[in-house]
Amino acid sequence: LTVCNVEKVFRPRKEGRFTERSVYQFVTTEELEQMQKEYSDKAELKLQMPPVMDERESQGRVLEEDPKLIGFDNSKLVFTDITFGIPDRERLIVVRDLDGSLR
Repeated sequence: LTVCNVEKVFRPRKEGRFTERSVYQFVTTEELEQMQKEYSDKAELKLQMPPVMDERESQGRVLEEDPKLIGFDNSKLVFTDITFGIPDRERLIVVRDLDGSLR
């Protein structure tokens, strides 16, 4: 996005809910300009870039080495803990490398 398009930012979303009814008001030119500025400011806030998380530190600790698994597959296997209620940054993720080591 290079331009803030207010109509796109505040378009009705189809999320299975009823949308609020439109409100029509008679306003003066000055009030209209003030309302347009207010909505363009709200649109700018909505379009802000979300915060970016720092990259995880790679912990190269080998948990297990199994030489029987060398050449078992031609890609790494990734195992992820999917327990409910754990934040994504705290999930346990282990990788079985091609040489049979589990990190």
